[in-house]
Amino acid sequence: AIALARPYFDGVNSAVNLWTVSIQTESLTEAAKIVDFFDTKILLALSVPFAGLLLWKGKAQNACLLVGAMGLNALLLQASKTLIDSPRPVNSLLVDMDNSFPSGHLTSIIVFVGMFTFLALQNRKIISKFFIAAVAPALIGIMAFDRHYLNAHWFSDVLAAPFLALFVIAVSILVVEDFFRWFNK
Repeated sequence: AIALARPYFDGVNSAVNLWTVSIQTESLTEAAKIVDFFDTKILLALSVPFAGLLLWKGKAQNACLLVGAMGLNALLLQASKTLIDSPRPVNSLLVDMDNSFPSGHLTSIIVFVGMFTFLALQNRKIISKFFIAAVAPALIGIMAFDRHYLNAHWFSDVLAAPFLALFVIAVSILVVEDFFRWFNK
């Protein structure tokens, strides 16, 4: 829906893009480029050792859930970027070759921490509650700001990311749980 309504976001997209230019500093730009490192490929690669740890602990369903969600995320992002074919802002501080809609960085971090949040909810330890309450939203907020700050995305790209991420999380949980329910029968 956001992809179809993108023309209605032109004013907001331009305003946010111009505002970020007004707050850019050299030191903040360097910090933002560090955050930019955590893209879809890096987060997918990071999910593999975590899945291995889950397998080692005998939690095959959780391992499949993590890797499956990140794999589905990468697939849907590539398809979305190809089908929607939205150019990036011309004043981006990065040289990205792919299309901008939706924000892959933000979608991926939401799926990544969303899966860890889902897994943490199954654990009753205090550290799990701390992760859910503080770390997950902070990481998502930092990445959302980063995508705007670097002018790597339009506002509508960042707005669409949580919707795609929540879809990926929900579908992954349902499919993996159904598969393991069927497999255990």
